[in-house]
Amino acid sequence: GGGGGACYFQTSNVSILASELHDNEGRHGGTCVLSDGSTALISKSSFLNSNHADYGALASFNSALKVIDSIFAGHQGRTWGWVGRGDQYLQGGCVYVEGGTVYIDGSSFTDSAAYYGAALYLYETAATVLNSLMARNHAEYG
Repeated sequence: GGGGGACYFQTSNVSILASELHDNEGRHGGTCVLSDGSTALISKSSFLNSNHADYGALASFNSALKVIDSIFAGHQGRTWGWVGRGDQYLQGGCVYVEGGTVYIDGSSFTDSAAYYGAALYLYETAATVLNSLMARNHAEYG
């Protein structure tokens, strides 16, 4: 589909707690998309094995994102037959954040691929990352 294979939140206050989201696919954001001033807490949850063209398994646009004790693994960016894109991985394998804020603590980002930022891709974002693991990811840049 389009944005967020499992969920799309616009101007929302969201908590995803002790949940598993896996095998989702979305053109812009493989699993979930936050936008337009949304606030999200993701805690003790797993985001596994998504496919997306842009913006990672979890994408946040001009929103406040907090990720605590969560797992992101097995995410692959891929093209959707767009002219001029070629067969390359695109931005953000696990998490893509543009604008707003992100706070990450005690989380892992593994076994993912993207053209830019296989674990995290941050653009014009205030970010804090603590006590987290990023391993076995592949990016052409970043």
